[in-house]
Amino acid sequence: MTRTVGIVLIGIGAAACVLGSSVLGVNLAQGRLRADAAILGFGLLALIVVAPLVGIGIVALTRGRAQEKERASADALRKLLDM
Repeated sequence: MTRTVGIVLIGIGAAACVLGSSVLGVNLAQGRLRADAAILGFGLLALIVVAPLVGIGIVALTRGRAQEKERASADALRKLLDM
């Protein structure tokens, strides 16, 4: 479960990055946004939205892998004790 949540959070973070960059790029190309504002917008997008989502996703993914290893070890020990 934790591993799935991690993968989903990383995917949402990547999608938010792509979507936000597209919006900033379109507004920059249409002249509605200056270059310095686009850089600031991308930085804020990366720091406030993308970094926490991807960071929490990586932690959840790592924790999920550790739980899988622990579960496999417990299963092997349970199988040994059931003999």
